[in-house]
Amino acid sequence: MKTIYVYPGTFSPPTFGHLDIARQAAAILPELIILCSKNPDKEESWFTPEECCSLWKAYDLPDNVKIMTLSEFQSLSIKSKNIVIIRGLRNPYDLEQEKKVIFLNRDCFGIKKYFYILGLKKNQKISSSRVRKDVANLNLKNLNRQISPPVINALLEKIKIAV
Repeated sequence: MKTIYVYPGTFSPPTFGHLDIARQAAAILPELIILCSKNPDKEESWFTPEECCSLWKAYDLPDNVKIMTLSEFQSLSIKSKNIVIIRGLRNPYDLEQEKKVIFLNRDCFGIKKYFYILGLKKNQKISSSRVRKDVANLNLKNLNRQISPPVINALLEKIKIAV
């Protein structure tokens, strides 16, 4: 069976940093699956995996990229030996978190292959957590540098503020 390249995350919400990693991966891989899931170790997500899949549609993704939830992916019954996890690194601090991710995926899913992509330097401070803080503070100028306008609208809807 062919190798399946998967870029997993909570993507709550997907940011320009996530988009950068997806585009870089898609440029060198035959096909990429963006996998929207929940991480039990992270703070509560604002969006469900299904909502995150929908939010990805706000970005111009290459044709060789598919978006799905973890449950949709699991229904494909792909053997773990055929999966390569794509991960993005913004800065050196991400490496500490990645150690946990590697062992979680090995222990829970039997996945042992990883491909790391360094994000663009301009995106090193972008994170979904920061985006959620900026939306709570209505820092729209900062949000425009981190996420697309439809994603901003979805976040504002979550906190019940219309623009």
